[in-house]
Amino acid sequence: MPVSLRAAGHLLALSPMILLIAGVACGAPWFVFAFFFAVLPVVRMFMPDDLAEPEDVEQISRVQFIVLKSIPLVYVLLWAGVLPWAMFVVGQLQPGQLACFALSFWVVTSLNLTIAHELLHRPVWWQRIAARLLAGSIGYFQMLEEHRFHHVHAGDLGDSPVVGESVFAYAMKRYIRSFQVAQEWERLDQLRRRRAPWINRIFWTALMTMAVLGCFGLVAGWRGIVFHGVVIAGTAFTMQAITYIQHWGLTDRLSDGLGAVGYSWEDRCVMQAWVTLNHAYHGHHHVRPTLPYFRLGGLADSPRLPASYPVMLLMAIIPPVFERTMRRRLDAWIAMQGIEPPRTRKPCANLGEFFKT
Repeated sequence: MPVSLRAAGHLLALSPMILLIAGVACGAPWFVFAFFFAVLPVVRMFMPDDLAEPEDVEQISRVQFIVLKSIPLVYVLLWAGVLPWAMFVVGQLQPGQLACFALSFWVVTSLNLTIAHELLHRPVWWQRIAARLLAGSIGYFQMLEEHRFHHVHAGDLGDSPVVGESVFAYAMKRYIRSFQVAQEWERLDQLRRRRAPWINRIFWTALMTMAVLGCFGLVAGWRGIVFHGVVIAGTAFTMQAITYIQHWGLTDRLSDGLGAVGYSWEDRCVMQAWVTLNHAYHGHHHVRPTLPYFRLGGLADSPRLPASYPVMLLMAIIPPVFERTMRRRLDAWIAMQGIEPPRTRKPCANLGEFFKT
């Protein structure tokens, strides 16, 4: 794929919010949810794999570099306008439409996590603050500290899910634990930098969450609070579920060499790479966490997911189907260790795997 096309595709990361507004304007507040969970998985079945590997994505022009670096920042600015707009929409929709809008809004807030994830890894302090504000606005105020712990402990039992563990058990356990590990990380940083105990970044980010929740209440009343509270809970579940999918079964108990692939499953579909800022190249990110998203590529010998994150999320809530499919993939990947995988332009989704017995 030409480098210029690969770079331009990341502009699609801005599309969910645009589609959210368009859907409401057209009387279809369900559109974003339907697009990501029904239309996009089907379209992806006809899209080829992105064959770019880390060494293939180094050469981009200065203009492309500036545009790609700016996309997450433009996203944050758009979100600053979409969030108050959503407050007014919640106050106007009928109950059925509101439920549909909640599903679409949840998709957008879940994608916000990928933007915050990119910004929290940047060396510029104000961009990390932007990540903190973005994460706080969707209720995941412990994200920055918890994520640093995750990078250190990926592959450890407790942070990476084991075979046989359901997404529900893992999500509950990890979400509760995220507050503890985030606070521990913050306390160590306070001691290292000699910051006063009251300068607790998790606490100040949580105030952002409460402020946004309060604004929903002021604008849309009690159902605004319920609406955003449900979205916060859904977004927290998304965070844990995607981590579950990305690291399922890849612990040090399985093999000592998993650090070379970042203890991660990857997905090479170009559509998903564009929309999520290469979040599906998760193994390369764990190996080189300081690289910007547009420098990431798929690792040649990383295990591959059978489908996109939306499909994997749906399958994960049916544990027997998910376990059977992923166990088969894991066994095949272990058997292929040391064998060079073919670079074929096959479609990047294989939904039929979920129906094999």
